Amino acid sequence: MHTFTYLIAAAGLLQGATAAFNMDSATNVAVYWGQNSNGTQKDLGSYCNDMSIDTIMLSFLNIFKGQGGQPEYDFSNACSKGNGVFPGTDLPQCQFLASQIKSCQDVNKIVTLSLGGGGNNSVGFDNDGDAQSFATTIWNEFLGGNSSTRPLGDVVLDGVDLDIESGSDQHYDTFVNQLRSLANGAPKPLYVTGAPQCVQPDSHLNAAMLNSSLDAITTRRATCLTPPCVPYLILPILIAPTNRRTTRASTSPPGKVAQTIHARCNSPRRGHRDEFARTKAKNPKMKVYIGAPASDQAAGSGYVNIDSFKQIITSVQKNFTSFGGVMLYDASQAQANDNYEVAVKSTLLANADAPGAGTNVPPKRDAVGKVAADADRPRVRSRFFRLE
Repeated sequence: MHTFTYLIAAAGLLQGATAAFNMDSATNVAVYWGQNSNGTQKDLGSYCNDMSIDTIMLSFLNIFKGQGGQPEYDFSNACSKGNGVFPGTDLPQCQFLASQIKSCQDVNKIVTLSLGGGGNNSVGFDNDGDAQSFATTIWNEFLGGNSSTRPLGDVVLDGVDLDIESGSDQHYDTFVNQLRSLANGAPKPLYVTGAPQCVQPDSHLNAAMLNSSLDAITTRRATCLTPPCVPYLILPILIAPTNRRTTRASTSPPGKVAQTIHARCNSPRRGHRDEFARTKAKNPKMKVYIGAPASDQAAGSGYVNIDSFKQIITSVQKNFTSFGGVMLYDASQAQANDNYEVAVKSTLLANADAPGAGTNVPPKRDAVGKVAADADRPRVRSRFFRLE
C-alpha cells in the first residue's frame, strides 16, 4: 500500500519525464554496477531503463599501476581481462560497453568509474607527481582526454568515485585537483565522489575531503549509515545500541537507549558527516549520501528492510541540509530484492519539498533477460558491503 502511494506521488511530481542530473538534489539514487554480487547482473544497458537510478558507478578499477604501467579494472561477468587486453598490459578492452554507457547518459544518468574496492587491489601514490600522472592517465583513458588506449572506446565518463580501502590518504587531494584542472573548460561537468568510513578522520580520504573538491560522499559502513550513527539516531528500536554489528531489535528502555545513542554518536571519533560537509570540507556544498546494502545478501551485516529504511530516509532527508540521496550496493542486489531501488527512489521523491526536486521517476518495469552467469563470486569486493 505504501509503495503504491509513493509511486503515484513520484509520477505526479515529474509526470514520467527525465530531467537533467542534478547533484544539488536531495533525491538522487546511486548504485554500483560491475561486481555481479547477486549472480544475476545484467548488461549495463539494462539498468539504463530503470528510471529510479540517477548514478551508475562502474566498479572497480582496482589496480592503479599494473603491467606496462597501465591501470587494471574488473567488471566481473560483464568485462575483464578475459575479454582481451591492450598489448603489453592487463588493461581490458571493453569498447563494446561504450554504446551502453551512452544509452544511460542519453536518459540523463551519469556514469562514473569507481577506483579502489576491496580484495586484491593495488592503489595509492608515492608522491604528488605520481598522483598527477595517474590523474592524467584516467583523464586521457576514461574521461575527456585522448589516448590510443581507451578501454571503453570514445565514450566520455562523467567522473570518478574514490572507494579507497587500503593505504594512506596522502596525495588523493592532488589527484582530484589535477583532474579538476584538466576538466577546466571541458564541455561537460566532472563529478568526483568518495566513500569514506564513518569514523573521522577517515584514514584514506581525509586529505581529499579537506583539500580538494568532492561533489558527494557516501559513508559505506553497514551499521553506521550516513550521517554517522543514523540507525542509532533515527531507529533506536531497530538496532541494539550495545552491538554495532547486529540489526536485531533493542530491548533496552527508551531512556537508556537515548543516552547510549548520544554518547556514541558524539564521541570524538564519530564526527557528524553533515557538520563536516558544511563546515570543514573543501567543498561546502558537498552532498552526503546514505550508503546501504541493497539486500541481506549484499553484506555480512547491516541490511535494513525497506519499511524501516523508508523511515531512515525520511528522517535524514528532512533534518540534514547536506543530504543528497541514497547509494545502494549493488544494482543486481537491488533489483533482485523486489526492486529495492524503486521503493527507495519513491520515498525520496515523496519527501521532496517541491516538484522537480528529483531526477527521475521509477516506472513499472518489465523483466529483462539476464546476461550469462558468472562462475565466480565478485572478484573485487568492498570492505563494508562484502559477501562473507
